[in-house]
Amino acid sequence: MAVSPADDLLGGLWAVIATVFVYRVTYQQSMTAAVSRVAATAVSFALCLIYLIFLPFPLYRGRARRGRPQPARRLAAAHPAAH
Repeated sequence: MAVSPADDLLGGLWAVIATVFVYRVTYQQSMTAAVSRVAATAVSFALCLIYLIFLPFPLYRGRARRGRPQPARRLAAAHPAAH
């Protein structure tokens, strides 16, 4: 159940747009579209891999910070304009 009737209409609109964008008349058009999507995904993967090789993302930093709340003193010191 959607939040409002307007949300239902918006969801329907996006469903129609997606159908028109994806729909192909012939098998050859469908295969061409599928190959181009797979190629675009492969290019995107390669670019992301190159980026991560040169600028690695340390996974441990984000996980260590998320679980622990910071003491109020450190927050107040870090953001003096808020007080």
